[in-house]
Amino acid sequence: MKGYMGKILFVDLTSRTHWERDLPDSMPGALIGGKGFGIKLLYDLLPPGTDPLDPANPLVFVSGPLTGTSA
Repeated sequence: MKGYMGKILFVDLTSRTHWERDLPDSMPGALIGGKGFGIKLLYDLLPPGTDPLDPANPLVFVSGPLTGTSA
């Protein structure tokens, strides 16, 4: 995929820090970016029963495979 870097950027707004994590090699082919990545990240990061308004909730921005194309 053009523009795909194989990394996730995490930003903690409270502590004003950021860090990167590498994506597993199987993730792009299995999830096709965009919605699939976002859902997988939320599934992995969000414990069941978390209050929707909890400040520790992740806010996920993802782009799909057609972002930046004329499609």
